[in-house]
Amino acid sequence: MATAHPLAHRASVTAEDIAGETMIVRRQCEALPLVSRFFTARGVRPFMAARTVSDDRAAAYVAAGLGITVMPYSLRAPGVAMPALAGFELTRVVGVRVPAAARARLAPSGAWQAFVAGMRHDTVPA
Repeated sequence: MATAHPLAHRASVTAEDIAGETMIVRRQCEALPLVSRFFTARGVRPFMAARTVSDDRAAAYVAAGLGITVMPYSLRAPGVAMPALAGFELTRVVGVRVPAAARARLAPSGAWQAFVAGMRHDTVPA
């Protein structure tokens, strides 16, 4: 939701809290069926104002106050507040496979070390 949204300051919101909100649908999101079932199970059917395959466009719509969306913290954008959706638990596992020879070459690199540390540390929820 936009940072100016009345619920933006909250750590989390419930499906019922946002039942009357306009939704921006991220069509390519692999979790879209789970999100739909989550709302349906709670008797919430938000109005879907826009559908897009662009995460950047969805974030821009949200930042402009045109609606809200469900998206992972990794897609944070300026002007968008991201309270958790209470009861919606989804995690993602990201893996990177790097051949041993490449790892040996990359090991001295500070950028590589920071990347590996970041990948090993769960810094944000999905």
